[in-house]
Amino acid sequence: EDLRDVYFTDANHGWAVGGNETIIATVDGGENWIIKRTLTIVDSLSRGATLSRLQFVNNEVGYAVGEGSIILATKDGGSTWTKQESGISYIIKGLSFINPDTGWVSGSDYIYGEKSIAILLYTSDGGNTWQRFYEVPVNPPLLPNFFNDVIFTDRLNGWAFETYYMDNYNDTFVHRTSDGGITWVKIGQTNHWPTDRLKMASIDSIWASGLYSIGISFNGGKDWNLYKVMSEFGSVKDIEPLSGKSGWFALHTVSLMRVCYTEDGAETYSVVLEKQKPCIIIWALSAVGKELLWAVGDSGLVMKHEGIISSIEENVDLRSPEDFTLSQNYPNPFNSTTAIPFSVAKESKIKIVVYDIKGEEIVILEDSYYMPGSYKVYWDGKDKWNRTVSSGIYFYKLLLDNNDYICKKMIYIK
Repeated sequence: EDLRDVYFTDANHGWAVGGNETIIATVDGGENWIIKRTLTIVDSLSRGATLSRLQFVNNEVGYAVGEGSIILATKDGGSTWTKQESGISYIIKGLSFINPDTGWVSGSDYIYGEKSIAILLYTSDGGNTWQRFYEVPVNPPLLPNFFNDVIFTDRLNGWAFETYYMDNYNDTFVHRTSDGGITWVKIGQTNHWPTDRLKMASIDSIWASGLYSIGISFNGGKDWNLYKVMSEFGSVKDIEPLSGKSGWFALHTVSLMRVCYTEDGAETYSVVLEKQKPCIIIWALSAVGKELLWAVGDSGLVMKHEGIISSIEENVDLRSPEDFTLSQNYPNPFNSTTAIPFSVAKESKIKIVVYDIKGEEIVILEDSYYMPGSYKVYWDGKDKWNRTVSSGIYFYKLLLDNNDYICKKMIYIK
């Protein structure tokens, strides 16, 4: 079956969904994939339905949605799935959960000639019940309007993208709530550029995929920068932002398929994978930091790319070794506290900062002047707010006041 979405919670645990309610899963980083659910004769009422969106909140709780107003839920890592009643008549296109119980789905409640309502549904009990949350009707209801996608960052702040199904050149309208959906405001539009998927790069940076281009808003969805990434008819099938301007995207045109990586919001990009016509479609991407990317597509395609170049480069020494050194932390990996040794040859202001794999600052360990000598600082796996970080890869960087630096990698395991 064609696979339409993929979601990894870490380097080992991943799932993909697609046609005929197919769901596959891996617990060993893709070495083996197991079919967790596929349509059978018992499910004849929904035969042919395609699951198009997927999200796991943790390694146990996940949700999938798609055609025929389908909502599926699992509480055991995908071993068993149950159908939930959405109460709408047409299609569900997007979903966003902030914890195992609280989430939203988006789509359209449509009956030709009778009604067309872009709609959001909300659950606070893990999908046992869904309530109509926000509706935008269209008259006359000849063709449907959708909330193509929805995303919430917490219980209060959410965005929904409304597109009209007239042709490929209609506007997409950005709806925004900051009070948990009590009130919604149409804050902007993407100007004759329809969207399919949206993903948050940061609280103010939103990426969206669509016809010809990638759209990025740097002010929470009010204004949009369109980056054209193809010269012939086609569309960006998925985006996977890592930060405000860096990330991945997959595109498909009449003659080729590409997976690309950018660090400047698609003004420039490198092509990681390219296939010429005839080529299958890559529908979805899922990144685990900057070092691991998964892609799925037609005919059960599953691909993995490793070795992404991080914007935080390791072992970069822009100054002569006699001026300062930064040694490998020990123990490494670590699960409580690790020591970071360094030395300076002359009086210098030293700053040591820990970053996550996205390049975002976690904590400043030291920022002061040092006389010549050898020293150590310690990190206990906590961020600047004294919260314990997640297991994974982190970088520690020693910087001088002239911006020279050395950077190394360490691994924290809870």
